[in-house]
Amino acid sequence: MNVWKLRLSMAGTVALIIGVSTLFFALILSLTGAFDIVTLGVLVVVFNVAQWLVSPYIIDALYKVREVPANEQPQLHSMLDNLSQKSGIKKPRLMI
Repeated sequence: MNVWKLRLSMAGTVALIIGVSTLFFALILSLTGAFDIVTLGVLVVVFNVAQWLVSPYIIDALYKVREVPANEQPQLHSMLDNLSQKSGIKKPRLMI
């Protein structure tokens, strides 16, 4: 049940982000007099894809994280290996 709640909240967050960006671009296009549904759709898709691609790098820069090599923190990497195997997911990068 908890997984479905998480997925539902993630879908709601995505819908909210897309809705807000659509409203923002619709307002800008209507103020400039260039409102067109195709232009609006293209702007929203390009903006959201760019945001999805760039946001991990922005977060890494803001928090000043670096990837930890396996030889630097072997116990931490071992714990991460065990947790990811138990969860059935691929091992994520370990950042500090």
